[in-house]
Amino acid sequence: MRRRRILVTTSPAYGHALPMLPLLRAARAAGHEVLVATGPDFVPALRERGLDAAAAGPVWSDMWRRHVEASERAPADVQHLVGVATLFGDSAAERLTDLEPLARRWKPDVVVHEMLELAGPVLADRLGVPAVVHGFGPLFPFYEMIAGAVAERPGLEDVWGLLSAEECVDVTPPSLHPDGPTPWPGARPLRPSAGEPGGQDLPDEVRSLLADGDAVYFTLGTVLNTAGNELAAGIEALAGLGRPVLVTTGPDVDPDALAPVPDHVLAVRFLPQARVLPEVDLVVSQCGAGIMLGALANGTAQVALPRGADQPMHAQLVERAGAGVAVPPPLFGVDAIRDAAQRVLGDPSFATAAAAVRAEIEAMPAPAEVAAELWG
Repeated sequence: MRRRRILVTTSPAYGHALPMLPLLRAARAAGHEVLVATGPDFVPALRERGLDAAAAGPVWSDMWRRHVEASERAPADVQHLVGVATLFGDSAAERLTDLEPLARRWKPDVVVHEMLELAGPVLADRLGVPAVVHGFGPLFPFYEMIAGAVAERPGLEDVWGLLSAEECVDVTPPSLHPDGPTPWPGARPLRPSAGEPGGQDLPDEVRSLLADGDAVYFTLGTVLNTAGNELAAGIEALAGLGRPVLVTTGPDVDPDALAPVPDHVLAVRFLPQARVLPEVDLVVSQCGAGIMLGALANGTAQVALPRGADQPMHAQLVERAGAGVAVPPPLFGVDAIRDAAQRVLGDPSFATAAAAVRAEIEAMPAPAEVAAELWG
């Protein structure tokens, strides 16, 4: 085996970076050298998880501000596409400026990037090294449309041609594959992670809440989660179930702003889902890829409350698999959320379907196997 230097590029976002960590850890265990390049705001989170990380490109708050501004200026019929292309296109162009001198000093043998970090394909092409695109959720056909919009940025003109020709790693179990042709028909399956502990244990107050079992975990993620009234509505709905309810609000929402809450409800900013998910009977979430796959990796049924981006499509796939129920945005409210939770908890077919998807996930190739296939 030849020891390889693997340069990894990612947006500075948990949901994009953390799904790659199992493969990166397996590569390091096999003797390869791994360096992750991301926004300076996310470097500490990666170093806390034991990875070598370097700053490249903008911080997430700047990326999101540009996204919002571009979306507000765009015509309604292309608003979403313009916003996404700005979010990941402008940042890719800026990140590429930082990545090139870093890469020429470090001299990687391969570039690995998450699905929407679009400086990676261009960087690998300029360096003349192979690239691997790592999925963080289902491989939807719309990635070609996003790449086409991003290609309007200087230096990214051929990004889809490069991206579509790369080796692809797919973390999606068979039951959640989207309908229709995939942009990467030869994608290599990889067992998804249930989440990264990040060196954290659960606080005593959380352990006490979960000790008696039957708990519900409620989150709206770390990005589209700043509407306190939506968190409050979810808490009111789930508190009425009479079960312990654990809530994470994300880094930008103060849990104290939701007070008062019932005694059997506990709200905190952030917890490692790898520690939480094995302890709960139901997950109620925005249905981002990470929480969706993390719940299914534990065989846990879900109520999906999609807020935007690819979440509505994730919710449809969960419903199609029989592993949960979706409450679409127009119906979001106390009664609809409570009814959905009662339905999932009261019908054992949802837990049975979630367990079937868990079995599919456990049958997928492990990270060490995929790392060996990719790099020896």
